[in-house]
Amino acid sequence: MLKENYGFIEVNIFDDTYKQSKAPKDIFFHYSSLMENPNELSVGDMLEFTVNRKNKQKFAAENVAKMAEKSFRPSKK
Repeated sequence: MLKENYGFIEVNIFDDTYKQSKAPKDIFFHYSSLMENPNELSVGDMLEFTVNRKNKQKFAAENVAKMAEKSFRPSKK
């Protein structure tokens, strides 16, 4: 979800470390943490980012960048 100068990233891929951190499924990010032009992002884009915990309470995404389409491969089950 994109807003005026911030947004939320819906996290739908969890590794064990992320699960144990008790971070929410929707992570806040500010446009200042984007590694590229915010106008190039669209709802549904695959993103890579790091998660930081501000003030030991709020989680925020940092170093947010759009993933190359070929870099994401769903697992085969």
